[in-house]
Amino acid sequence: DEKLAFQWYSKGAKQEHGKSLCAVGKCYKDGIGVEKDRKMAFQWFMRAAKQGNAEGQYHAGKALLKGKGTPADKAKAKSWLTKAVKNPKGGADILKKINTDAAAGDEDAIAIKQLIK
Repeated sequence: DEKLAFQWYSKGAKQEHGKSLCAVGKCYKDGIGVEKDRKMAFQWFMRAAKQGNAEGQYHAGKALLKGKGTPADKAKAKSWLTKAVKNPKGGADILKKINTDAAAGDEDAIAIKQLIK
């Protein structure tokens, strides 16, 4: 049940748990258990990012790059995306996904890869 999952993620997020903050952001980004809202998604991703969550840093950077839920800001996007891939807790996995997606022709991943090189 998506609504129930959102409720559980929200409980973790209220405790400022980084993965939960990011999960709530994904729910808002994709409309899982809650109405889709890119601005809310960005706010949750930023909360996770500021706590050092690599996935939150990645999603915040990507939102800033594309201007989804927030005005586009290439410099801030580069900063957050760089932090994400250099993060000792999950950064290697994020970089691997970016490289795999870029090799498969994903335009967002290609743009991110060029930005952070």
